[in-house]
Amino acid sequence: MYSIIQCRIAPSSGFLKLRALHRRVHGSAPTQKAASRRKATASDPKAPEQSEGKLKPSGTYPLSEQLHNLGRGLGETKAEYTKTPSQFLKTQIVSPDLCDDVLKYIGPSLDKHKGCDIVDLNPGAGLWSQKLHEYLQPRSHILVEPAWDKYGTFLQPLLDAPNSTYKLAKLDPCEYESLEDIPKYLEHQEQIPAGHPRPLEPNDSVLVTGCLMWDPQLPGYGSSSMARQVLFHFSQMAQARKTMHAFGPARMLFWTPTDVSKTVLARSSSTMGKLDFFIKRGADVREVVTAMHARRVQGKGALGREPRYELESVVKAMQRGKEQGMELPEHRRAPIHEFADDVARLSGGTGILNGTEIRQYLKEQELAGKDTTGLLSDYYREGFHVEAANPDTSTCANLGSKEKDSRRKASRTKSNVKKTEKDVKVRDDIVDIGEAVYWKEVEILGMTDGEPKEDAMEDLEIMKKNLEILIKKVSPATVQVQVRTDIDDRLTLRMPGRRIPWDLRPYEPLVMQAEEVWPANRTSLLDIQPFSVPPNQDEQDDILDYITDFITGLLSNGHKPLPEALEIMENGASELIEQVPILKDPSKGGRLDMSAFKAKMLTPEMLEALFWAYREWPFRNPESNYAKYFQRKGQMQ
Repeated sequence: MYSIIQCRIAPSSGFLKLRALHRRVHGSAPTQKAASRRKATASDPKAPEQSEGKLKPSGTYPLSEQLHNLGRGLGETKAEYTKTPSQFLKTQIVSPDLCDDVLKYIGPSLDKHKGCDIVDLNPGAGLWSQKLHEYLQPRSHILVEPAWDKYGTFLQPLLDAPNSTYKLAKLDPCEYESLEDIPKYLEHQEQIPAGHPRPLEPNDSVLVTGCLMWDPQLPGYGSSSMARQVLFHFSQMAQARKTMHAFGPARMLFWTPTDVSKTVLARSSSTMGKLDFFIKRGADVREVVTAMHARRVQGKGALGREPRYELESVVKAMQRGKEQGMELPEHRRAPIHEFADDVARLSGGTGILNGTEIRQYLKEQELAGKDTTGLLSDYYREGFHVEAANPDTSTCANLGSKEKDSRRKASRTKSNVKKTEKDVKVRDDIVDIGEAVYWKEVEILGMTDGEPKEDAMEDLEIMKKNLEILIKKVSPATVQVQVRTDIDDRLTLRMPGRRIPWDLRPYEPLVMQAEEVWPANRTSLLDIQPFSVPPNQDEQDDILDYITDFITGLLSNGHKPLPEALEIMENGASELIEQVPILKDPSKGGRLDMSAFKAKMLTPEMLEALFWAYREWPFRNPESNYAKYFQRKGQMQ
């Protein structure tokens, strides 16, 4: 009845083939600068190697021992864009329990794919492949594994089993020609004649799944990460209905490093980027599995979503999951879920506590021995313990120099912790005003012209001026940045629209342990479910290239106010704002004051409307008829 494609993407065995794929998707080869970065990475004899701790097999999972015995290297796959293929390993799932828990957790949504055809690209040892096969009972299962010398012993028994529905296809998943051949293996799909319109609706009879993990991180062509590059390509292919999506946009399940998943599914306004936008524009993205929180360092690296907003988001996701019977099993929870239960109780179910209350709560948990890793910086967490261990930090003349130094250090640490707590209170007060400005705009947008509206507009101007004065008084500049991030993060939790799909997730992801993959690592499973392709996108075969180029141009300055970002993109383009009513529709997440509306805060629907307004704009540069106009323009700036 249905067909699934499981993709485990291996490095390409043909550098020119990968460049051809890049050109087909993007319209040209990467820039010389990007190619130089790639060459430097590829030829570096000191490329990172795995630590022995990560390579150590787990006694709990025998498959990790078997993979360890195979040694390093990518097998027969010749990764020509890296000169050190022997240093890389394909990270693989070794925990049967993790696979079983995933299938139990999202099984109801997978049931519509039962009886499918599976095309399994580079399955490696095939644990995930077999588990998925057992659950879906496919009518055919095509194995595409270039490194047969390493993994054939795992996969050959699947081919030889009585009444086996497994088949072997010798294709290189990272060669464009190989991907174009995929439809030929989907014999049960109704082939679409040349020139015939391709389906616009999602095709539930095809499921794409893959494992995009290498250790150390494998660089792509002109990209720091092959995983991110492949995710972008596959999301574009779904919207263009090419390769495995030729029969309609298909659902995709991808195992990725957790760090990569966060670039696809942003957790905060501060981490929103072009890749995140490209993918969420065409699909609903969910995280089914995630890793434990990573450490949060002090300084710039600590900037990001405040604990109060992260916990509010978790509380709401857990409530949504509970409503649909998707509560996290105890063995797949992390400390943050216990914290979220407490916050829900303390806040009357809203998940909303102020920053001071949240930090005091986390301080109590840290001192009680609970793990607050990732919610607070390590320095701040350490400060709690220093404070508790050194109630008296006054210095006395009769103390030895060592004791004096110790007390001075403890005093400085306590002072810094107190300053941070004071900063949190100041930031919260400013963000309260920022939120009040937004709600005043919503009020005004709902008013008819007249004296009350004019009075409200005057009040709004006063509020905005006071807000900017307060932000500029904050020191240092990094804290000013954090204040603006806090405002954006709070508003994304309050405003309508798909800005951060993470905050709209229908359930919390299962938490995995590092040793459940080999080499041990932090791993996520992304569930990418494409939307229907808009009919106007089908009018012109390369319209997707123009949309991609427009998004690239605008979001290259995504941190700037929308009018400014449009002007940088093209002189006079800010006038397009008045031609896009959704931008000021509060029910769709619009705002009255565009100077307070950063370009990256656009919803996909808003950006789509801006694109079509630009296409019809009589003053646009004629060179924009070239699909790479803004990308080329950005390279020259």
